[in-house]
Amino acid sequence: MITADRVRDALRAQEARTPDAPGLLGRVLAESSRRRHRRRTVGAVTAVTALVLAGGVASGVTRHPAAPGPATDRPGPPVATASGAPDPSVPAPPRATGATTAQDDPTVLGADLGLVHLGLGRMPAPVQTVTWTVEPGRESATVDLLDAGRTDAVRVLAARTEAVLARDVRGAGGAGHTTVRGRPAAWYQRAERADGDGPATYLRWQPRPGVWMQVAGSGRARLAAVAAAVRLDAVHRCPYPSRITWRPAGSTGVRCALEIVRDAAVPGGLSYWPTYAIGAGGQNGTIVVSIGPAGSATGPTAAPSGAVRVGAAVGSFATGYRGSARLWSLDLRYPRTGRHVSIETVGGSYRDDDLLRVARGLRGVETAPDDPSGWPADPLR
Repeated sequence: MITADRVRDALRAQEARTPDAPGLLGRVLAESSRRRHRRRTVGAVTAVTALVLAGGVASGVTRHPAAPGPATDRPGPPVATASGAPDPSVPAPPRATGATTAQDDPTVLGADLGLVHLGLGRMPAPVQTVTWTVEPGRESATVDLLDAGRTDAVRVLAARTEAVLARDVRGAGGAGHTTVRGRPAAWYQRAERADGDGPATYLRWQPRPGVWMQVAGSGRARLAAVAAAVRLDAVHRCPYPSRITWRPAGSTGVRCALEIVRDAAVPGGLSYWPTYAIGAGGQNGTIVVSIGPAGSATGPTAAPSGAVRVGAAVGSFATGYRGSARLWSLDLRYPRTGRHVSIETVGGSYRDDDLLRVARGLRGVETAPDDPSGWPADPLR
């Protein structure tokens, strides 16, 4: 369970590192991400408990990849193929046909939120979860690996400029040189900090002109193996199961993410958790819309007193503060399919009315298949 103390501590650490409001999209939500596939159920009560804090604000259950820390001591579920063997391959989003690869043209990297140009081959350990993320000018994959029953996160970041990677390693110093597939590479090391953020190791290199890569996590041998598995020769889609027909004036898409979880309890052995963020830049903040697959939400089917109804969905608002800024979260359950939708503000001036309008403008939440191959690439069209 996500406790208030854990959420508060993560937020305080984040604020100390990154004072800008968009920095809230990170560490708190990554914790929820790593637990989702162990629960596979989400309740509005948990979201409210995690959100309303004294002296801080946390989001409910939306997931966003964050810079990984050291291996945790939380036991993970077994990760296996249909034959029962642990699987080190990385589940990928649906393939995009006819799209230009980053190997052929590096300017496509992060140029379209609906396309993932970053790829990964076999990992040095079984893969439990991977989150593919596309943002303007950068793409990333956060992979949860199983190591002796523990979950160890590795983050792979691709960008068109080295400056983007440099922002990701605040507080790290140079720690030597090596090569990745014959290309020069540099190690960076960050010590454990007073805010409780553990040590981390970074490996950075340029696989081709116009593309910079960085892997982050723990263990040089493991990171070197992950770096060797990076590919830029294929393109996949970052799809989304719903159309977002209303958004605040001037806002546009700022992030697409697809978390893929190995789960033997679902057909095909994979469940998909998409997230899409919209924003207008400046002080407006961001609205994040996350949708869980069928059966991802539990709770009463009847509307409790004070509940919010959006069509067939039943939900509730929660709120909290970051400094003097009030932030909002709207969690919705769709009783017929058991889908869960979380809509949240991250920084800025958006509030409950904006979340409600976004929720009322969602199309296809209950009719979308769980298989992302049938999802559209751009939810704003």
